[in-house]
Amino acid sequence: MSRITLAALVFCAVAPAFAADNAAFVNPFIGTDDKGHCNPGAARPFAMVQPGPDTGAGSWAYCAGYQYADKTIMGFSQGHLCGCGQGEKGDVLLLPFRGDKVLRKSGFSHANETASPGYYAVTLDDAKVRAELTCTDRVAFHRYTYLGDGPAHLLVDLQHGLIGEAEWANKMTIEGYGWFSDDGLSMTGSRLVRQYWPLHRVFFHAAFSRPVKDRRIIPNELPTENGDRWMLDFDIEPGGTLEVRVAISYTSADGALRNYRAEAEGRNFDSVRASARSAWNDILSRVEVEGATDDEKASLYTSLYHLCWQPNVISDVGDPVRYSTFSFWDTYRAAHPLYTLVTPERIDGFVASIYDHAKKNGQMPIWEIYGLEGYDMLGSHSIPVVLDAWRKGFKVDLEAFWPYVKRTLTTDNRAPNAARVHKPFVACHWNLLDSLGFFPCDVVTWESVSRLMETSFDDWCAAEMAKELGKGEDEAFFRARSGSWRNLFKPGTGWVWPRLSNGSWVEGWEPCWLKRPKGFPVEAGTCDTTEGSGYQWSFHVLHDFTGLVETMGGRGGFKEKLDFLFTHKPYWVDDEAIKNEWPYREAHGVIGEYSHGNEPCHHLAWLWSLAGERAKTAELVRRIAETQYPNRADGICGNDDCGQMGAWYVFAAMGFYPVNPASAEYVAGEPLFPAMRLSLPGGKTLEIRKGGKSGITLGGKAVKGVVLKHGDLMNGGVLEFGPDVR
Repeated sequence: MSRITLAALVFCAVAPAFAADNAAFVNPFIGTDDKGHCNPGAARPFAMVQPGPDTGAGSWAYCAGYQYADKTIMGFSQGHLCGCGQGEKGDVLLLPFRGDKVLRKSGFSHANETASPGYYAVTLDDAKVRAELTCTDRVAFHRYTYLGDGPAHLLVDLQHGLIGEAEWANKMTIEGYGWFSDDGLSMTGSRLVRQYWPLHRVFFHAAFSRPVKDRRIIPNELPTENGDRWMLDFDIEPGGTLEVRVAISYTSADGALRNYRAEAEGRNFDSVRASARSAWNDILSRVEVEGATDDEKASLYTSLYHLCWQPNVISDVGDPVRYSTFSFWDTYRAAHPLYTLVTPERIDGFVASIYDHAKKNGQMPIWEIYGLEGYDMLGSHSIPVVLDAWRKGFKVDLEAFWPYVKRTLTTDNRAPNAARVHKPFVACHWNLLDSLGFFPCDVVTWESVSRLMETSFDDWCAAEMAKELGKGEDEAFFRARSGSWRNLFKPGTGWVWPRLSNGSWVEGWEPCWLKRPKGFPVEAGTCDTTEGSGYQWSFHVLHDFTGLVETMGGRGGFKEKLDFLFTHKPYWVDDEAIKNEWPYREAHGVIGEYSHGNEPCHHLAWLWSLAGERAKTAELVRRIAETQYPNRADGICGNDDCGQMGAWYVFAAMGFYPVNPASAEYVAGEPLFPAMRLSLPGGKTLEIRKGGKSGITLGGKAVKGVVLKHGDLMNGGVLEFGPDVR
């Protein structure tokens, strides 16, 4: 069964009403400090390459290769993840410099550093070079101006790579090789990389605007290093420039050369830079805001910018367009629903890429990068992404997807991943779930509570798919199992609780813990919940709000617990010994027991609206937006996580949020700004206004309750928010 609409094929943007160059409000340095894990480098929307500076590598701090507090730059690599909790990419590091000694890093000042969508520039003080970066989808453009006198060099480091866990720095495998054209104007090569995620090969073709005068390989420093480091010499006069264009491919050297010829030949740096900014403005102009300060605009448009940094194109020019970098555990919540609103023309490509992965691997993707399975995090959340796309009218063949959905949720088919550090995903333990009704924490020793809460939602999505396909038996099975979350609510507490194989509750456990403390008799140090506490995960029933309220003791009990969550002071916030330990040190954006820096909390403020108190949702959402998204380098309170943090802010600005991200519905609160405008396919617009007389109206008609339907919003018109009248 499949459906297709014009919205899935064509995006007809409407001329912006309030601003002409929203890229001017983007601050790429937001999220580059502390835990944000963003890189300020040049990028295009959903591109294969993101050339940018690397100030460090080999630890969790450098998942994106850059920390704002650093004073030196190692060079400029061609690809970076945006806000991930594990490092990857950092391919083909280039460091231009003058001098007689081999330079491996250079000092710099933020005063001489600038970044904007599609452009990055910095002066390397020790290297005596002004570096500028921009890109097409598959080719990174570098322009180096060599200042002063002295021999001019370019270090091409094929050993460099970004890694998210320090203990893996000496275990990763990187083999990098390059060969040169006879005229010295180009270099082709490949890298075989095994870091935290899957073994993969990256091919590149680099073209130089001047011929290489001489070249040599620098000896490796460690016995574990297998990648070449090339030192290239050039004749460059004082003030002269060297342009380097690096095309990437994940399939072959010929693919890299084809990408170079299609996207780099006949183009110059400045025109590519202008094109990149235009590509960003095409997307950024689809969301317009009125009545926001410049700092608020920076928060809004940088959030949208981070959202569209990925998923990344991984196909070569001329091949069917395919995407990867799918951080589904993070992005199924708000990022993917937001793509359907602001970049609907991409959704069919996302869905086709998910299907290609499922067909190739026999299961739905979990965390996909380079078109390969990374098995990171928990749940099977490509399933709700596909269901959401189908419900919103995009090109989805549910019948074709169904065998993979069913197998993913019923068969222990996850292959062992030798790179697993903390979370062994060798088996899914469906037999235990089906026989016991929960994942016992003495067998599933890592995040057993969160696994059940997430799986229950995936099962609900599967039941909804089976219903549409007329598969009654499958629907009944998954519908029943989608209620398994109830089996972890400990009677008399109203909170989720880990259980043992014999059915008993873990004695002495506390829902305030993020992990079991030292001295606890049962698996001390184990996390029963993922990136959050039992208090937070007790509300993670995205598909059955009515059932959740009943389980928590009715409307009164539910409100009491939700109020507790946002007001109770965590026991650990004043304990230096605890709050500096993992995972407490990664709990950021704390409001009571709420932690905005971790995704399981992102829907919680909107539950007040469902509970009949929209004003409380509005109050909390505004508080979170104003305190957790400042316009500065530490302006993201946790990992940006492939745009999920930014997606939350954009939805907050519009005044509604996908609490159930596979329902094609949104829960209303209140917009952050007096007026916004969302450009829709077919020349339609959705105008969002705050200040109506009462309640919520869409197209002049009262909205019953607080639930907005996606299809109604896509028809356009005026969405007006007044005071809550219930």
